[in-house]
Amino acid sequence: MGNRVAFLSGNAFAEYDLVGADSVVVLSPVLVGNPFPGKRLGCAMNIFRRSNIQPEP
Repeated sequence: MGNRVAFLSGNAFAEYDLVGADSVVVLSPVLVGNPFPGKRLGCAMNIFRRSNIQPEP
């Protein structure tokens, strides 16, 4: 509690949201006072998931 986080959620425009701990990333204290593009990171992760991008065998 009290940590700055970014998270992935299916409710992009919700004012409040509840997500599991496996959807949350605690941001480094180095980022305090600096903006972090959490939404953009979430969008990129969603694109990779939907595209089923896999490493080459």
